[in-house]
Amino acid sequence: MAAAVKSLGYVRVETTDLEQWRHFGADLCGFQVAEDTEEHLALRMDNKAFRWWVNKGEQEKLTALGFEVATKEDLAELTERVREAGYEVTVHTREMARSRSLTEFVSFTDPDGVVDIHLFLGMDDAMTPFASPNGTVFLTGDGGLGHAFQLVGDPDAYRRLYVEILGFKVSDWIDMAMGPTPEAPQIELNFLHCNPRHHTFAYGQIPNGPKLVGHIMVETTDIDAVGRAYDKVVKDKAAPLVLTFGKHSNDKMLSFYMNSPSGFQVEFGTGGVLIDDEKWTPARYNAPQYWGHVRQSGEPPKDPVDRAQAAG
Repeated sequence: MAAAVKSLGYVRVETTDLEQWRHFGADLCGFQVAEDTEEHLALRMDNKAFRWWVNKGEQEKLTALGFEVATKEDLAELTERVREAGYEVTVHTREMARSRSLTEFVSFTDPDGVVDIHLFLGMDDAMTPFASPNGTVFLTGDGGLGHAFQLVGDPDAYRRLYVEILGFKVSDWIDMAMGPTPEAPQIELNFLHCNPRHHTFAYGQIPNGPKLVGHIMVETTDIDAVGRAYDKVVKDKAAPLVLTFGKHSNDKMLSFYMNSPSGFQVEFGTGGVLIDDEKWTPARYNAPQYWGHVRQSGEPPKDPVDRAQAAG
């Protein structure tokens, strides 16, 4: 069987304000603070050493997506495929990998130069049980941290990278109008999976639009955790609310969207469907939600769902 990515293992973020991220990650989302220094913040969601690594810096940006592989041979095969496709790959030293709680990892920059992609083997397990400060339990395991959505400049380049090189499979597509009239331009959103989670990476292009990571999704095991976080956002203004509580059409996720301290959005949800590749057939949808997900934030839209609400 050809080598393929197994999950989204971690994300790395740069911020000017670690304290804001501590409040957002721990107090609102329920992540456990694993490390807290003047230079970085490491946040746990499960038994792994970290899932979110937030560095102190001069900008607000999601800087890297870390994708896990299963074996040393898989990492070598994927590295060679990425190189053959024309990407400049950095193979990091063992010392660098161990300093990041990894066994091995390589990195390269995505087609738009927006975010670094890390392929890694063997993240450290933590030596203590995960303990959310507000009792939230996250759905991770084989599904990894969650999923990422990116607005891209060249959808074909991202399909080649994620499907043909990294081994993702198509989950489904959403066609969406960018405005309320029949003449409004249509865009196609593409959803890809590499494990039973409905999608681990998704992407779309808005003509003349931005190129950036729109959101990262984290999933809890119960609706009450989502409701408690939603109350904090709506009632206590713990973070800017972007999209109200709603249900997605393709993965059936019950979720809401909020702005993180670094500008990209975090989708906080529960109830996503799981994919069985032996039975799954990709489908096409003409709207991203059955109900809800109404735009609230005054910030410029960063996601197609968000942008369509603004246009409407």
